Amino acid sequence: MEQYYENNFKSTKSPILIVKRSATQKSLGCMINIHEYVEFYYVIKGGVKIFCSGMTQWAYGGDVAFINWCQPHRSLGFLDDTVYYNIQFDLNALTCGDSDLFQTKYVAKLISDMEHFQPLFRQDQIINAHFHSLIDEYENESFTRELRMQSAIYNIIAYIIDSKNEGQKQNHCKLNPEEGSYSKKIIQYIYSHYQDEITLDHISKSLGISCSYMCRIFKKFTGTTIMDFVNQIRCKRALILMKGGCPMAQASAAAGYNDYTYFSRVFKKIYGVSPRKLIKGASTLRNDV
Repeated sequence: MEQYYENNFKSTKSPILIVKRSATQKSLGCMINIHEYVEFYYVIKGGVKIFCSGMTQWAYGGDVAFINWCQPHRSLGFLDDTVYYNIQFDLNALTCGDSDLFQTKYVAKLISDMEHFQPLFRQDQIINAHFHSLIDEYENESFTRELRMQSAIYNIIAYIIDSKNEGQKQNHCKLNPEEGSYSKKIIQYIYSHYQDEITLDHISKSLGISCSYMCRIFKKFTGTTIMDFVNQIRCKRALILMKGGCPMAQASAAAGYNDYTYFSRVFKKIYGVSPRKLIKGASTLRNDV
């Protein structure tokens, strides 16, 4: 994938990432993500509001949300006292006997038949049992831990493939190739120019399309507006710099803000706390940041 897509697997040698999270109604969701690994929200209690491929739905306690290869997605909100696992598999790094067979037969199937797979498994005891087994092995420090985790993953992937509905396509918001290509170019432009002055006119002229068309397909593709996405990228960059010791004004300028007051207002809207309070330690950084 292009370099502007986040790749959490760069920092670990494992093809499996499991993170347990808690959230409340005040917690924020994440930015739009697109990546070449499959992802799951395994909700223990509460609820997570998820945007995926143009469709928004709630996953409640006992539900499993499935995000396939390269599907644009983001978490939008939570219920109080929510506990869930965010689980990601790098299918390119998993092997099952004949690695070529696994890739060409099973991984290719997930991609080619994407629109037929269930995006949400509600109170499904079988898939929940597989995830329960995966979490148990993840928390177990035995010598065969990784082997048993991969076994659970194969059971999950097999169950998803077996549950495919051949006769009914899932209700995903489909973009034609042109719309998808433009949407990715918009994301790439923002990641490459977030430190500069960015306007909708700048982006649309660089792509050779109208502003109205550009805004419409981006919202359809990501579930957010272009300028909201720009602010998310800038504030995330400023946060990283400030946590590394960079002065607040310098961090905001490096992230593309000429006006610190405006940056502080946008930052508080996104993260729920002002940069000054965050740096001074007067407020605890929220769990979702």
